[in-house]
Amino acid sequence: MKKRLIIPLLLIGIMLCGFGCSASKKSPPLDIEAFTLFDTITFEEPVLKAHYHGATKNIFAHEVKTHRILIFKDGKQINAIGGLGSQSSNFLRLEDITMGRDGSIYALDGGAREVKRFNPDGKYMGTMKLEYVQQPKKIALGREDNLFIYDGAASEIVVFDLLDGSELYRFGKFQLQNVDKLYAGRDFLIAYDKERDTSAMFSILGQFISEDNGQIIFDEYNNAISLSNDALISKMSAAWLPMGGKPGFVTINNNILAIVVDNQVRLLKIDYAQVL
Repeated sequence: MKKRLIIPLLLIGIMLCGFGCSASKKSPPLDIEAFTLFDTITFEEPVLKAHYHGATKNIFAHEVKTHRILIFKDGKQINAIGGLGSQSSNFLRLEDITMGRDGSIYALDGGAREVKRFNPDGKYMGTMKLEYVQQPKKIALGREDNLFIYDGAASEIVVFDLLDGSELYRFGKFQLQNVDKLYAGRDFLIAYDKERDTSAMFSILGQFISEDNGQIIFDEYNNAISLSNDALISKMSAAWLPMGGKPGFVTINNNILAIVVDNQVRLLKIDYAQVL
């Protein structure tokens, strides 16, 4: 029987003090009251993953078939990055994308073994080579500008300093079999295996904590949120929302979730209970 991830409040307090008490000033913690759908974008081609940036209201969608990143705003496509090729804005094989806090997009080119950065409008800004990574498959960006790369050949996560490109540390070799999505939050790194529908949870420094069913992410207040084929669930309150269609990957920016469902990207707002 799989060990389910049920994090006692005491354990969360210990983890937060160990990995980020001084880093975050968000207080007091807020309970999730509901998830509210406020926008839906439909795509002609399959989309693997999408990111929403609240400040610019941009949606960045990874279109698998064309190896492109589509940029949408107000329901309309305003730009497209990539396609197969050898120019600075092309990819040999677009594996994954992630987003910075400023709305910049980081694209993982598995064929070239490099990460390309684009500004929120889609302008090419630079490239970082991934030394000693054999098969870069997935990418996530942490709060301290650390870049997490899943190496499919070594079955481990490699962490780079985004500022100078140096390798910092590696972890997960003995816990991970396959990773289809990486998520890096304030204190936790989540590696999701779609076939097994399980999330392996690590501290941001690489210590393995536990494994849980479903696709897990955390909000700004470290509330755990789980996405399954049936529903979107707050694991630390009673909030839940049934999912129609076939859910894909979920991402989060502040209090906004972007969920791929069939050929759509659905945007949902996290509503919090009022603090009395």
